[in-house]
Amino acid sequence: LPTPSPIYSLPSASASVPAREHKRPQPIYSQPTSSASVPAKERKRPHAPGGPLSNLLPGQAATRLHAEAHPFYPPEAAISELRVDAPSYCPSQKRVRASDSPPTGQLKPSEAKPPDMSDELGKFISLHTNLLRELGWSAFVRKIRDSSDLTTLENVKHPAKRLLKHYKYRGAPVKFSTPPWSSERVSQALARGAHKSCLAHQEFLHEEFADMIAKSQWVILPASAVKDIPDLRISPPGVIPQRDRRPRWICDYSFSGVNEETLPLAALDSMQFGHALDRILREILLADPSFGPVKMMKIDLSDGFYRMDVNIEDIPKLGVVFPTAEGDEPLIAFPLVLPMGWKNSPP
Repeated sequence: LPTPSPIYSLPSASASVPAREHKRPQPIYSQPTSSASVPAKERKRPHAPGGPLSNLLPGQAATRLHAEAHPFYPPEAAISELRVDAPSYCPSQKRVRASDSPPTGQLKPSEAKPPDMSDELGKFISLHTNLLRELGWSAFVRKIRDSSDLTTLENVKHPAKRLLKHYKYRGAPVKFSTPPWSSERVSQALARGAHKSCLAHQEFLHEEFADMIAKSQWVILPASAVKDIPDLRISPPGVIPQRDRRPRWICDYSFSGVNEETLPLAALDSMQFGHALDRILREILLADPSFGPVKMMKIDLSDGFYRMDVNIEDIPKLGVVFPTAEGDEPLIAFPLVLPMGWKNSPP
């Protein structure tokens, strides 16, 4: 005898459903369909609200109702009552560090009042100014800059060994295709000052530069103490706010023309932009299988190319205006290592 089907049997396959019922309906809130795309026999006036709309697809029905709907205007008395009962807005009392996120009520550049110089940063500037006057530029940089992070390279076998030894003892060169700036151009760049984005992040810049100066990566000096240094060039800095993170400051060497005038002397093998996945796959493909499977490791080097020194005589070419209050002594920051934003700093 044939086995009877269970009471709670599964629904039949979709093949038994007629083709016209198997079509996927459009969502009720789909984009309106122009009347030109609807056949003339289907462009009928819909029934009154609540009536059947079977002659239209769901999306078309919603479109027709939306096209003929009248705007709703609540009575003025109801609006007044809502305004009276509405609670007043109170900003959050959660304390946020100024160095972690930009302030919510930023002043206009003309109204901004930069904070006073931090004690730590002010002590660095005073100490370095006295050392510069006492020692001169070359001896001053040698005294405040730590020894290179590059190893002795004596037992290193690498095609770039000679170049790395040159960078270790001489630093990375900064050469231009144009003559040195005139004193008028330097004065104009100094008078232009920093980007206006720095005005709302003065406290962050003071903390950031005090930390970099302590690491022998940057130095800040008064403009009057360095105005006669040969081949001085000045670029504007800027600050980029970041969501849920500390802001990031940048050197705009493109605005000042420094990047355009820089000669491309960096090793081509170190200036690799993009195509990282292609290079990794190629190395995996060409790996010797006799050594077993390929293993990969990712290393995030702290401070990146801040570990490569700049040639002492070329440091003034990468000067950056440090924002100060109106009427104060102008300050210039100099990178002792490869700065972020310069054309020949490796990516």
